[in-house]
Amino acid sequence: MRIKNALILLAIIISIAINLITFKNGHGWSGDSAGYILQSQAIKNNSFHNLKYHIERTDYTLNYPWGYPLLLTAVIHHFETDINFLKMYTYGFFVISFIFIYLYFKDDDEEKALLTILIMSVNPYFWIYKNHILADLPHLLFAYIALFLIQVIYVQKKKFLNDHVSNVCIGSAIFLAYSMRGQSIVLLPTLFIVQLFTYKKQTMHLNNILRHLLPYATFTGLVIVQYAVSPIGATTYIHQYHYRTLINTVAYNFVYYTHAWNALFSKILIVSRISKIVLGASLMCCMLGITSNMKSHRLSIAFIVTNIALLAVTPFHDGFRYLIPLIPIFFYFSIKGFDLLLSSFYHKYRIALYYSITALFVVISCISIMVLSFNDYKEKSIMTGPYEKESQEMFEYIKKNTHVSDIITFWQSRVMLLYSGRDSVVIKRVGDLTRADYVVYYEDGDDQLDLDSLSSLNLDLKFENKHFKIFKI
Repeated sequence: MRIKNALILLAIIISIAINLITFKNGHGWSGDSAGYILQSQAIKNNSFHNLKYHIERTDYTLNYPWGYPLLLTAVIHHFETDINFLKMYTYGFFVISFIFIYLYFKDDDEEKALLTILIMSVNPYFWIYKNHILADLPHLLFAYIALFLIQVIYVQKKKFLNDHVSNVCIGSAIFLAYSMRGQSIVLLPTLFIVQLFTYKKQTMHLNNILRHLLPYATFTGLVIVQYAVSPIGATTYIHQYHYRTLINTVAYNFVYYTHAWNALFSKILIVSRISKIVLGASLMCCMLGITSNMKSHRLSIAFIVTNIALLAVTPFHDGFRYLIPLIPIFFYFSIKGFDLLLSSFYHKYRIALYYSITALFVVISCISIMVLSFNDYKEKSIMTGPYEKESQEMFEYIKKNTHVSDIITFWQSRVMLLYSGRDSVVIKRVGDLTRADYVVYYEDGDDQLDLDSLSSLNLDLKFENKHFKIFKI
């Protein structure tokens, strides 16, 4: 067993090394990434007043809490010179999360815990995702720190010093996860479900009730402090719920997220051709694995249920991102269920089938990220986005030929603000052009006026290159 675990650990280290030397150049057109960097710069430079001014003038929205921008302040000075350093820094939180994912699963099955980490480390989805400066990977770390603490204190019934300190630690860990992404609010009902089943006979005693309420009190207190000291509050998106009926939202989200899971397999060589079949089989194995001992897997089940409940009623989407906290649980119980399935039907050949199929999947995944890396190296390409030559020319023209008070209409308003220092709005109707001074048209952009509409207005064309046209309104 030790030799097998050592080999798996070695494979994990090799896969991390491959990931660390295969970052793509540049960055994509991500408004969220630009927003995080702008928030981090505001913290670093104590320029909250300027950030608030930009928000009030334009379509800039403060999407997320301040936790990730605060983490970025340690390296934000590298933004001007080495964008890949920020990506590597963010990927580092993903690597550290492996420690807590391992600790969370290891008492159930140490080998499968390591295999879960290995499969995550070689998955092409994360190979692609590591090139984005987003909060999701740090959020994964803090979410599993919280889950690990809940498991140790409430499932395994261990303590840190005493009950009070232990519960304060849980409340603090949930707050840290929540400060990365608001989605981690689900950790509170997750904790409540575990408390409900773990201490059913004690909940009527006042002292026990107060003790179990301590994590919620700690979390609430820290949130109040955060909002008190945060100069600008994050957007809640509550208004979006007014425009959707609950039944339609749940039905649409069921279809949306069922397809979204396919992202885990769609870039794996060979497997991508049958990705839906592999996904369906993996989901069945996951169900088998998690229901094999529902009592000991209660925390994982509660975390799945609360996440699904939140996502089911959420009226906005962003691909697979919101499902990332469930990936370790999905892979772990898929492996566990696969092993149980082989034990039931192919007991004689279980060991040979289990290790050969698992190894084959890992090898194919690893080859997939190496092929993707080789293709990038061969093309020596920059990610489609603000670091391309044409994009840099466009930003340079904006900086040199427009006034600092001018407003630019562009399909990515936060990106325009970050790279040109000019406020920007997203305009989709000709009648709204009075809000801006310049139009920047991008040939592959969404949420913008089409070129025919702009040409019909006889606007003054000031700049043009392969991808962009700049018009003076």
